[in-house]
Amino acid sequence: MSFLKALIPPRARALLRRLLAVLGIGQGRDIYRAYRASARKDWPRAVAAWSEAIEAREVARPQWQAQYAWALYKTGQYEAAARVQAAAVRAGPTKPFWLRRNAYIAARLPDWDAVVDSYQRLAELRSDGGASAGALNRALDGAADAEDQPKAKEPYALGRALQALQRYDEALAAFSDALRLLESVDKPWALEAHNEWEFRWEYCRVRVEDVERQDRALDVEVAPVEDEGTAPEATAGRFAAEVVHTGVLLTGWVTDPEAVEVTIRVDGQPLRGVGLNHDSIAQDANAPRFRYAIKHPTLDHFPSRARLSVWVSDTPLAAPSGATEVDLVVPHGDGELLGEDGPRAELTKKGTLVGTVGPVADGHISALESYTRARGAFREHLGRELFLVYGTLLGCVRDGDFIAGDDDVDVGYLSDAEEPAAVKAETLGIVEQLLALGYDVGCRVSGGLFKLYIEERELDIYPVWFASDRAWAYSDIDARRADFEPLSTMDFKGTEVAVPGDVATVLAGTYGPDWRIPSPGFRHYRSAAVRRKLSRTYVTPNEARELRSRQQRAREDGREVGRFLIGHSPDRPRIVTAWGGGRAGAAAVPSEATEAPEAADATSER
Repeated sequence: MSFLKALIPPRARALLRRLLAVLGIGQGRDIYRAYRASARKDWPRAVAAWSEAIEAREVARPQWQAQYAWALYKTGQYEAAARVQAAAVRAGPTKPFWLRRNAYIAARLPDWDAVVDSYQRLAELRSDGGASAGALNRALDGAADAEDQPKAKEPYALGRALQALQRYDEALAAFSDALRLLESVDKPWALEAHNEWEFRWEYCRVRVEDVERQDRALDVEVAPVEDEGTAPEATAGRFAAEVVHTGVLLTGWVTDPEAVEVTIRVDGQPLRGVGLNHDSIAQDANAPRFRYAIKHPTLDHFPSRARLSVWVSDTPLAAPSGATEVDLVVPHGDGELLGEDGPRAELTKKGTLVGTVGPVADGHISALESYTRARGAFREHLGRELFLVYGTLLGCVRDGDFIAGDDDVDVGYLSDAEEPAAVKAETLGIVEQLLALGYDVGCRVSGGLFKLYIEERELDIYPVWFASDRAWAYSDIDARRADFEPLSTMDFKGTEVAVPGDVATVLAGTYGPDWRIPSPGFRHYRSAAVRRKLSRTYVTPNEARELRSRQQRAREDGREVGRFLIGHSPDRPRIVTAWGGGRAGAAAVPSEATEAPEAADATSER
């Protein structure tokens, strides 16, 4: 039999097995039907087919259990998927792919112990002590289901799980490896990853070594509740809370596919509603997900010790410990956020507090003044018109005002390019022209271009281009060039602004036909396919560094040019170093890479 396997190629063997199954020989028709449903990604049918096929047999092959577990996972049945996949691993403990899959599913629960155990067992199977890129990384960072993830993500994935388990010394070593490998990655995602990974490295380091904490954000902690017997009889899903470079990140999923939003509570008080991702393209569409970060400046006004929980209506979600709350420790918190009757301030979509830094209305006026200056520069020097897009356009048209809590200005210009590489080349040319005019310009932490800084205000500027019968900017928009051109003008709080010619069609294509109805919990989720296409317009670390170096050389030659600012985290400027500026975690000094405001989130509330 082994001799025949050596002679027959794997693809031919697979075709032969399918033929025998159709004829009722070998695995059987029911197994073939289950395999076929999985291959077609008809996950509900695959779940039913695998369940029937396995139940019909006294002994199930591990590979069938693994297929069944994956179908369960894809339909949002995470607990069941974890049980079935664990059974497959027990039957095939030396199968690397099944260990990765086990970690992938466990991370969604999240069961960090199972993730670490799977990862370490996988590492032991490899002679070099490492682990090939694969599903474990994607389980932790939400990337697409592909097998070509960079190896830099592997030690980061392990470090994240170890950090969640408060095994800081092991996590520190993992993050050190991750940052070392990241320096050689020339992908747009590495710009953002550098900030997050370095923060985690520093967060673990100050807990392992006797070193001075350079930022009080490092003092924030999330821990399981110490109370016993707090697990309820029923929960509505799972959530996890982590301290990251931007603040406290809350992620999770709910069991009700019809749920609209979750509510974050602090000491039992409702703090913020967060919309759930119901994108039908999402891989777990039957278990809607959420993601929300409470930013570090907001945490400054939390109680020094509080309980965080997440609810769907009147039912809580479970934390990794099984309890429905986690302890949040903010030693420097002044407690001003919570009053006797509830929160004293509103949280924005970005996790900031309305009005915490100067009057919001004054900020809006100055932002419009900056827009007017930028519009004039684009007209005079670039021959292009800047018009409002996304949340700024929505507030202008629907309300005649900025959306509550929206503190930025989203604008765009019509691009002449029709494919991602040409869009990037054109945009880089515009960026260089603006730099030559003395303006400070920066890329977002994702690598997307670009932000324009005028008198301490930032404008999020998007090239609006057209392909596949759609408009593209931060996301894809169900609109055509004819819906934008010719542009029109409106009065917005006493300022003339440019807007698309058919604003109703553009807004409907951006937010849906009910765009006129306010939806505070709205989140603009992008499918994996859309993100992949847009990522081809983003700059890579090497491209960003080269552009920045050219501007530095121009200043050294005595020319008056602007600064190119690379993605960063403004909430901890003393920790973030210039990208590629030295050993991860080395003492950083304020630099151009730490001076730009935080990357904009164009997922506007509606």
